[in-house]
Amino acid sequence: MSTLKQILDKNVDPQTRGSLLLREASSRNLKLEDVATLIEEDLAYLRSAVALALAHFPDDKAAYPLLSRFLEDPDEYVRCDAILAMGQTKNSRFTFPLINYFNHRADHHERERIMMALDASQDPRATAFLEEHLQDSNHFAELVKKAHRSCRNNSDFSYTFAGSDEMWKNALSREGRIFLGSSEIFDKAFPQMEEYGLDRPQTYVVDQRGMWIGGLIGEHVDVARGKKVLAAGEIIFTNEQRWKVEYVNNRSNGYYPDPSSFAHVAGAFKEFGIAYAGDNFSETFPKEGFNDPEFLSFQPLSEK
Repeated sequence: MSTLKQILDKNVDPQTRGSLLLREASSRNLKLEDVATLIEEDLAYLRSAVALALAHFPDDKAAYPLLSRFLEDPDEYVRCDAILAMGQTKNSRFTFPLINYFNHRADHHERERIMMALDASQDPRATAFLEEHLQDSNHFAELVKKAHRSCRNNSDFSYTFAGSDEMWKNALSREGRIFLGSSEIFDKAFPQMEEYGLDRPQTYVVDQRGMWIGGLIGEHVDVARGKKVLAAGEIIFTNEQRWKVEYVNNRSNGYYPDPSSFAHVAGAFKEFGIAYAGDNFSETFPKEGFNDPEFLSFQPLSEK
C-alpha cells in the first residue's frame, strides 16, 4: 500500500495516518490537493494534522482559504493548531485575521497560540498590536515580549498579495512594467511615464531583483506579477538633468507593507543612483497604523 493510500485509509490507526501526513508534507512528497482531501475528517486529531500539514505549503495560494477554514472548527485544539500553522507559513495574509480573532473571538488558549504564531511569522505590522499587550500581566506575557522582538523593525519580511484570486491570476503574465535597473532603461521609458502624467504617483514594488515601476500599470499585483514583495507603494519622479524622487509612500491595498519596508526602497534608490532627500517615506499608510480599529474592521474576521 502506498503512503498516500495509508494516509487516506480510515482503517489505518489515526495516529499513524497523522504522523505519515506530517512527515510526507514536510518532505514535500504530497501535493496540496492530497492534503485537502482530509480537511473534513471526523476525527479532531486528524484535522489538526491537516492544519499543521498545510503550513508546509506557504507559497501555494490555495492553502490560505483551506487553512483559514479551521478557525471555524468546533474543536478548540484544532483551532489552536491551525493558528500555529498560520504563523509558520509566514504568509502576510494571516496577520490581520489573527489580530481580529484575538480581539473578538479568541479564548484563553487561542490567544496564547496567536502570540506564538505572530512570533513565528515575524510580521512587523503586528508590532503596534503587540506593544498594546506588553504590559499585560498574564501567563503568556513572555510570549508577547518574544513576539515583539521578532516582529519589531523586521524590514526583511515579504508580503503576499491579499486581493482576489482573479486579480492575482491576471497579474501572472502582465506586461509593461519598468525595471529600475539603469538610467538608460528609465530614460527610454520616460515617454510612457509622461503619457501617464509625471505629476501623478507611479505604482512601484520592490522584490528580490530590485524596484519595478508601473508605467501605465496601476495595480501593485500587476507590477509584481503576483509575486511576494519587500516593499510597495506610490512614487513621484522629476527629471531636471537627473532623476529625482519628489515623493514616495508605502500605500498598497494589495500588499499593505510596513513602514520598515523603506529600507528596500532606499536600497533601490542607492543602487540606481537616484536622489531622494528624505530618510523615510514622505507619507506612511495607514495613517493611524495597522492596529487602528477602523483599518482592522475592513480585514477578515472582524466584528461587523
